[in-house]
Amino acid sequence: MSNIARQVQECVEHFLGRATVPELQAGFPTDRVGITHWHFSIHKLYIDDKEFDQGIGLINEVALGFFGVIENVCEILSKGKSEHYLIPDKIVQAAIGECVARRLWHSWNNDAAPLDEIVRSALSATLFAEQRSFTVSLPVYGLWIDEQVGFREVRYERPDRSMKYRELVSKYDPPNNESHESDLAVGQSDGFDVIATLQCDARFVDEAILSAEQVVSRDLAIIFYCAMRDYHGAPHLRVPSLKNESRIPPTFSVVAYDQNERGLVRPAGFTIGTETPLHMPQWVSSKWYGMLTTVNQISKEQQSSVAAKLLDALSWLGRSLSEDENSTRLLYQITALEHLLPIEGKDEKVLQVTMLTTMLAGIVGFDKKRAYRMVRRAYTVRSEVVHGSRMTTSNYEPERIGRLLDQIVDYLLFHDEGMTKLSMRPSDWHGELMSSLF
Repeated sequence: MSNIARQVQECVEHFLGRATVPELQAGFPTDRVGITHWHFSIHKLYIDDKEFDQGIGLINEVALGFFGVIENVCEILSKGKSEHYLIPDKIVQAAIGECVARRLWHSWNNDAAPLDEIVRSALSATLFAEQRSFTVSLPVYGLWIDEQVGFREVRYERPDRSMKYRELVSKYDPPNNESHESDLAVGQSDGFDVIATLQCDARFVDEAILSAEQVVSRDLAIIFYCAMRDYHGAPHLRVPSLKNESRIPPTFSVVAYDQNERGLVRPAGFTIGTETPLHMPQWVSSKWYGMLTTVNQISKEQQSSVAAKLLDALSWLGRSLSEDENSTRLLYQITALEHLLPIEGKDEKVLQVTMLTTMLAGIVGFDKKRAYRMVRRAYTVRSEVVHGSRMTTSNYEPERIGRLLDQIVDYLLFHDEGMTKLSMRPSDWHGELMSSLF
């Protein structure tokens, strides 16, 4: 065991050694004054190759201790600078939750396993496990689909058309949940229920789901930006996302499993709502889909390329379009510029972005002086918002910057000269843009 793993184990053992079983499994205190239910989760455990569902509930001081352990473990991992130090807080929380769930299971089954053995086993299966391949299917809201569609590394399809998905949902869902089964039967036959399926490497299932969510969220932002451009800003187009804000009974589920089909199912929900879902078959037939397929292929072959930077920028532009708050839109647009442009080093970033944008604006047919003033103004507003001297901004700034970014995107994707830049190294593109100063 490494020194990092030993420190983490000792930290978790200290918490579990002080908390009693009743404190780790508190019922929801609806009839008690002054008590707050802080944390609840259900863990799917595999003990001796048998599968169990184990719930944990934490209130008040015990919950504070639980989240304190998360903070301490993250600090240990960060200081250690090991291969594990970049694990997000959510993943650390899931791993420690696994330790708690196993502790409860052993207690309730009169299994006198030592605490250090329980914690070591749980951590070995989570934070300190070897990476393996997972298949993850995530419900996506705000799309309509008929036949299967592939975009980048993700496959979008209807749940009722995926035999594997239906098999696993049927396997893991409680057999006596009749209302859930009827919702599944009704909700999966009209094309409004969509799942996004992809492969990802992870240490354990929660990490696989988080990784998949990041990939799909990024891709949905790109799809939304391109669809809005293609539909010329359709006002009622729903923002596709992984979030279900309807809070109605679930109609389909998150599914994640490894090569041995060990994993979990998490219920999710969906409602059509008042906005129009993005019609995936129509989008796939657009010029945007074809060109983005080319851009993605270039980025896979040349990870350090203008194509890769463009995909990053598009994801931020998609996020900006889904925001109603003007200051947030502007922050995302500036972030898109910084991801797109070939900035060298960390010094004078504002100056570099301003000059490179000015040069690029002239190339795409935008007035250079106007572009210079716009970017300088955008950075001033961003600084005021970030540092608290301004709460928001008018619609004027993000609209102007948005139009410039649209022209730059069009140049790189659909202009013969611009398309030649996609396979360039960022440093080469930087030199080319700067040479136009003279």
